[in-house]
Amino acid sequence: MEIREIDKIKQEIYSCLENRRLNSAFKLLQKLFEGNNMSALKDETDRVKLSYNLMLQYMSHGIMDPQRDDVLQRIISTLYLITDQCVIALKENSSYDVFYARRRELASKPLHDLVDAW
Repeated sequence: MEIREIDKIKQEIYSCLENRRLNSAFKLLQKLFEGNNMSALKDETDRVKLSYNLMLQYMSHGIMDPQRDDVLQRIISTLYLITDQCVIALKENSSYDVFYARRRELASKPLHDLVDAW
């Protein structure tokens, strides 16, 4: 996936989250996962989606939850975090930005060498 497409999807996800359109955000996240080995992020997204669906199910049954707004805000915050982690993982090998170049450079060095350099 090209960097421009990754950035476009990221912005679309952000827009969905800002407008509380979480189902759309989940669908867009799936686009980022396609063809990439990000099983931990995908599993975390599935866990968050399950929580969201349970919350919707409780609401549809008329169950009042005084912490619903807090739960919803945690779900949204987690989706922002997952989106950022996914974008970093996708861009890490192909972006020429200083951030990603430095990550590649540091990833190639053993941890003890980095610690000794400090």
